[in-house]
Amino acid sequence: MKKELVSLKEFAELTGHEPSYISQLIKEPQIEIVKIGIHKFIDINKFPPKNFTKKDKK
Repeated sequence: MKKELVSLKEFAELTGHEPSYISQLIKEPQIEIVKIGIHKFIDINKFPPKNFTKKDKK
């Protein structure tokens, strides 16, 4: 399956959480570190952002 990578920051924005919280949920082996700077990327095919979104309070 082809990887579809988004940055950790973008992933956090999609879920409504802070990047530090996402880093606690998804550990380093699943977060790919790209050699250009210190950017971290998450495969959204493996971790769909909709599974991490905050629940609406009623």
